Amino acid sequence: MVNLKDSRLQLTLLGSLGVLSGLIIRNSSEQLKITGDFKTVDSFLSVYVAPVVFVVGWAIIAYSVALPRSAKGLIGKFPLDRKTIQAFVAVIGIVVSIYQMRQSIATGVQTNMIYPSMYVAGWLLLGHTVGSRYGYLSSLLALLATILVLPFQRANCIVDGPGMPMLTIAFVMLAYANSQ
Repeated sequence: MVNLKDSRLQLTLLGSLGVLSGLIIRNSSEQLKITGDFKTVDSFLSVYVAPVVFVVGWAIIAYSVALPRSAKGLIGKFPLDRKTIQAFVAVIGIVVSIYQMRQSIATGVQTNMIYPSMYVAGWLLLGHTVGSRYGYLSSLLALLATILVLPFQRANCIVDGPGMPMLTIAFVMLAYANSQ
């Protein structure tokens, strides 16, 4: 029987919900070809709300991963140790690389290869920081979903493929590994 820390599980799932919600709002607006005229609620959501929800979700994940294992609640002594630095560096690397790759795609400029490398390294570091085989497995599943499956789905106009469920499972596995 595995003993899970409820507060850490809830916090990581809350952050995961934020990340996935931001992705879903943004991707839905792109699929519907909503313009940036800001006259509709959907365009406001996709341009302003989705990125904020996405970044706040990642910040919550970094915080929950960096919490010491001995913390009783959601707020405790927050040490500036190696694990804290690794968690925030991983998340910052992931968020910055996603933002830069999105900007490259939007402007039509070829993506500098440092950003996909940063993305992969960030996910692997996050899985390592969480620890356990589920942490590593969640990183690999997220990378498989975002680097191979989702681009294939977009290129072939597949709407309901396995990409988003794989990414959701990766975040649930990350939350489970972080709460052990």
